[in-house]
Amino acid sequence: MDGEISIKITNLSEISAVLYRIKQGEQIGIDQIDLSSLANVKIKAYGDGDQFSGQLTSSICSGLRDFHTELLKVYCIIRYGSDNLRYLKDSEKEALEVIFKIDPGCTQILVEMKEFISACGDAFKKVTEGMNGNLKATCYIATVLTVAGYFAFDNYSDRQTNLEAAQAEASTQIEQQRILKDAVLEALKINGEKPPMIDEIETKASQAYEKALKPLSDADKVEIYSAGKESVLGNKELNEFIANPTPKLETSESTKILEIEGIKRSPEKLTVTCSERGSDISFTLYVDLSFINQTEVDILFDAFKKNKPVSVQGSYKERSGIIERANASTITVYQQN
Repeated sequence: MDGEISIKITNLSEISAVLYRIKQGEQIGIDQIDLSSLANVKIKAYGDGDQFSGQLTSSICSGLRDFHTELLKVYCIIRYGSDNLRYLKDSEKEALEVIFKIDPGCTQILVEMKEFISACGDAFKKVTEGMNGNLKATCYIATVLTVAGYFAFDNYSDRQTNLEAAQAEASTQIEQQRILKDAVLEALKINGEKPPMIDEIETKASQAYEKALKPLSDADKVEIYSAGKESVLGNKELNEFIANPTPKLETSESTKILEIEGIKRSPEKLTVTCSERGSDISFTLYVDLSFINQTEVDILFDAFKKNKPVSVQGSYKERSGIIERANASTITVYQQN
């Protein structure tokens, strides 16, 4: 990548520090960031059979090929706004090569993605629509963490040795992941909003790992090392991940206290940008004007103008504990106790 690199990131604490600087308003461009130390992923599988003794079986080859195909789609989403691989130029295909290394004697696959993540950085630099330098840099960081599998196994990692200590360690690790993910989302929000491509990238990256792990579905356990984190999947967790590589979007009917950040009106609905009280993560609330009466609309606008929270009953869609969108059914004044 062009330009002088001044921030070499080698661990997750350094990523958090860069995100903090971005949230404080410091201008940090993609050219300044070196994420190459986070570019390697190691997958180690344990079990019986040829596929667990260091032999490169046809199913493993097929899985790694499909893994790479899904990563190519990640690049296309960034560069062309579509996962259609027909957009790829020959020069881009060459730059997007991924190296796989298999250790003899055991199934340990090392995935080297240094050139791939560098190409993704170049792609983000070329994205111009509605994205400033800090937003591009944050999207780039989020993409590298995602393709390195850092967020892919949150709900599936299971440690069997010394169960009590293992559960405490897993809980701490998930909390660290949540803090880092929240920091990414906050940095995106401060610099505009989370582009839809981020969700698409996360989906494709999770599908890439599903393709790579599917040939190992008979494994007793699989260890994945990525971005300074270890995830251990027993056979049950492994097959749950293969069946559902992306966290499910869960819908619940509830009443939440929301803070309103902006309202856009159209003839049929209001599109409200808001966040749950006490959270910095915003989401979109849709208000159907054929269903919500004028008194409720007035309550909403009054809360916005006076910077007061409002109580909204409705249908909330959450993924991994984060609200992505909601539909209002009742809007009332928040009565603080």
